[in-house]
Amino acid sequence: MAKNMDKIVGGIFVVAILVAVGVFAYYNLYSNHSGNSGKETGGEVLLTVYYGDERYNYTLSDLKKIDEFTGTGGYKTSHGDIKGVKSYTGVRMIKFLDEFNLPGEYEIQVIASDNYSVNYTMDEILGNVTTYDTSGNESGAGGVTMLLAYAEDGEYNFDDGPLRIAYVDDGKITSSRLWVKQVVEIKIIEI
Repeated sequence: MAKNMDKIVGGIFVVAILVAVGVFAYYNLYSNHSGNSGKETGGEVLLTVYYGDERYNYTLSDLKKIDEFTGTGGYKTSHGDIKGVKSYTGVRMIKFLDEFNLPGEYEIQVIASDNYSVNYTMDEILGNVTTYDTSGNESGAGGVTMLLAYAEDGEYNFDDGPLRIAYVDDGKITSSRLWVKQVVEIKIIEI
């Protein structure tokens, strides 16, 4: 009888441990809370930033608290078409990156929900990129702001969102290779 009781107690103990491990794994693997960012204020996490061994999650509310900049811009496709000339509102990338204690030299990798990614140099982050006129002819370089846009023409739920990279200011056109839609991750890379 004592052996049966020991088996029952042992079985209950094993089940309790398995339940505890399951709860721990669920919380740590499927929770939106990263446990190290201090940036979440509720709402759906739209963006995860990786820098070194750290992970930071951002909601729309978090991003709006950092910066709210509006400008107009568009892009030139590889076929020479001009598209996307609209008003975009979001966080200036340079202002966003000021949230981190970054080294003197770095680049960022922006990753979309379909795993498409683009790496940006310091010059590109600072807006030192080739610009075009509305006919698609090269018109110079610089004078634009790299934006992590969360609104397009005042709409938060736009087709290429909820976040996208845009280059804006007074309607200047830049290369489509610089524009990333449906952004979900940014990796900060020391160089």
